[in-house]
Amino acid sequence: MRIFGGLSVLLVLLLASCARKGIQRSDPPDDLLSKDSMIIVLKELSCLESATQVKYTQPLRYKKDLELSSDSLFRSLRIDSSRFNRSMRYYSEYQLDMKEIYAAVLDSINLDLEREKQRIK
Repeated sequence: MRIFGGLSVLLVLLLASCARKGIQRSDPPDDLLSKDSMIIVLKELSCLESATQVKYTQPLRYKKDLELSSDSLFRSLRIDSSRFNRSMRYYSEYQLDMKEIYAAVLDSINLDLEREKQRIK
């Protein structure tokens, strides 16, 4: 019982210390990609990853191909991969923004699928 009481006090102190600090968010990078740009890049990366997964069923086999394809995509969009990574880290600190970005990516992919279905008919 004494151990339980000690653990309870420790847990309360830990939670209180976390609550006081709050979430520290970083300042946006100077070269932050806009939400619209992130949507474009993430949509293209999603399509690349899907195509690569179909081609190679084992993740270890498609990793290198996916990296090469991603590098090619970044070059074609004139975006440095480190810039994308900085933007991704920044947006990941803001859940609502990230949710909005991924919802737009999903909507765009679904719209493309619907257009393709109509074209095939």
